[in-house]
Amino acid sequence: AFLFLDAPAPAPAAGGLPRGLALRVSADASRFPYTHPRGLPSAVRVARIAGELVAALEKEEGEGRRPPPRWLVLADDDTAFVLPNLLRALRGYDHREPWYLGSRSESAAQNAWHGFAMAYGGAGIAVSWPLARRLARALDSCVLRYPHLYGSDARIYACLAELGVELTHEPGFHQVRHC
Repeated sequence: AFLFLDAPAPAPAAGGLPRGLALRVSADASRFPYTHPRGLPSAVRVARIAGELVAALEKEEGEGRRPPPRWLVLADDDTAFVLPNLLRALRGYDHREPWYLGSRSESAAQNAWHGFAMAYGGAGIAVSWPLARRLARALDSCVLRYPHLYGSDARIYACLAELGVELTHEPGFHQVRHC
C-alpha cells in the first residue's frame, strides 16, 4: 500500500509505519488549471496520483522487482476499507478486463449534480490494472481538459468515460454521508 503526501513526512512518522505501507510524496501539480469556484486545487494533485503510481510500479515491474498488481484502489482521506471485504469484492471480477468499480453517492442531489455514473472517492474506487495503465497514459491530458471539475474522483471519472469505460456499481463500496 502507498500513502501519498503533499510533502515529506517528519522523520518519526516514517519509522512508525505499518509493515507494507510506503510513503510517497505526490508530484507538484500547480501547472494544471483548477477553475472550480469551491473546493481545492489539490484535487488535481490527488487525481494525478493514479498516474504517478502506475508509472512507478511499471518501472519496478520492468526491473523485475515486482509483479504487476491486479487492482489500483484509490481512497480519500476519509475512506475506510475492511480489507477482507475489499478483497472478496474484487475477487468477483476478472482483473484482466477493464473494470471501474465503486459506489454512487448516498445523496440523490449529489448524483443529480455530478452524475449517477461516477464512483465517489469517499467510498473508494477500484480500477483493474490494465485499465489503470490506460488511464495513466491519458491522465495528464485529460486533467487539462477538465479544470472546472470539483474533486479528484470527478477527474478520474471523466478520464475513464473518455476511455469508454462505465462505472460498475459494486455493493461492497459504501458512500456514507458525513454528519
